[in-house]
Amino acid sequence: MRISLTSWNIGFYECSKNNRGEIEEWIIPYNENRETDKIVKKILSHSSDIIVLNEFGEKSNRPSKPIDGIKIVKILEENGYKCIVTKNGYRSILIAIKEVSGLSFSDRNNLSGINYSFEDKLFTSIDLPPECRKIKTIKLLGIGVPPLDSKGEKRDRIEQFWNELILGHAKKHTYDKNVATIIAGDYNAFLSDDIASQESSEFSHYLAELNNLLFDSWRLNHANIYQNKIKDKYDAWTWYSSKGIGRRLDYIFVSKNIINTLNAEHFHEERTAGYSDHSAVHITFEV
Repeated sequence: MRISLTSWNIGFYECSKNNRGEIEEWIIPYNENRETDKIVKKILSHSSDIIVLNEFGEKSNRPSKPIDGIKIVKILEENGYKCIVTKNGYRSILIAIKEVSGLSFSDRNNLSGINYSFEDKLFTSIDLPPECRKIKTIKLLGIGVPPLDSKGEKRDRIEQFWNELILGHAKKHTYDKNVATIIAGDYNAFLSDDIASQESSEFSHYLAELNNLLFDSWRLNHANIYQNKIKDKYDAWTWYSSKGIGRRLDYIFVSKNIINTLNAEHFHEERTAGYSDHSAVHITFEV
């Protein structure tokens, strides 16, 4: 059985506001594709078995006609998906599975995204159909690592996020051959060879440590562009700064037991056509 998974930051944080609620800066300016129906149509177009959405919520923070997360969940469910969502404003996480594919959320689920202090992540166990002989369960962590603010006040929280959640999850099921470990989302971090300016991010050492525990699906499938030391890896960048500097912020890390059949790609139309300011990451693998 081949499983497909799409991870995408759809950007419910559309603008920053001052203390009076006035817009100071548009993070994602409104465009013709920043509409609820068009965004969910784009999500469904990939027919993924598993969907991970970060920077999600009930409503985006756009003052007029915000994107409706409740409607997105409803449409996904009408199209055969079962959804779980954290409750963290516009930094929530959604995980959806296609029930017709035989996937199910485990009865032993620890939906710790709801009960834990970090709600911009969601852990779930996904049981696979009985015919899957190699992999029985997927331990999936969907994340949206908080960005470091200008005053550095979130530094301790981000370090805790990496140590307790991401690296902790990566280590937990390393030796269980029947369990596939996956961590998907917006990491807000990059190594020096994953940004056009070739300067690593603040928390790149954690990303390097994660690379020693799990496998970076994109890098694994596109090793040639790193081996050839291509500076401008246009297909690799999933986000661009206001100065037009491309970087890779969005990753799907996977365990060793699914890499032999793994394929990874980026869906750039999600970004270039203005559905979001991030490209989506997509993988498929055999179980």
